[in-house]
Amino acid sequence: MSVAIADSTASHKKMAHRFYDEMLNEANFALADELLTPDFVNHANGSGAEGLIAFARDLHAAFPGLRFTVEDLFGEGDRIAVRWRMDGKHTGTFLGNPPTGKEVVNRANVIFRFKEDRIADLWIQFDGLGFSKQLKGE
Repeated sequence: MSVAIADSTASHKKMAHRFYDEMLNEANFALADELLTPDFVNHANGSGAEGLIAFARDLHAAFPGLRFTVEDLFGEGDRIAVRWRMDGKHTGTFLGNPPTGKEVVNRANVIFRFKEDRIADLWIQFDGLGFSKQLKGE
């Protein structure tokens, strides 16, 4: 691996951590301008930065104090893979599901693609069925 690739990979890993630690955990959505490209795409639903931020705001409203924990992070070049865990207490309506007052956990695997040292694409795979059951109090 060349030094330039190693340096960009390390930079991209730091940026992925900032995405979760600062932007999502701290709800510092102003960081989107710094972390995401203007043409950013969330491939889970085809939305751009605005859609991602709106979804994150909904998460924070329904799960105050939610926490994303990066459990694994690796990659090379312009691709970084993250495995995370989200913990929160379901105290607000989310996706039409009334609050249960229960602690919920969700896990996901995400791949980020970087362009010009910012996040250009995001692909996510998560346990939607398990999360849905938790939201329904099952």
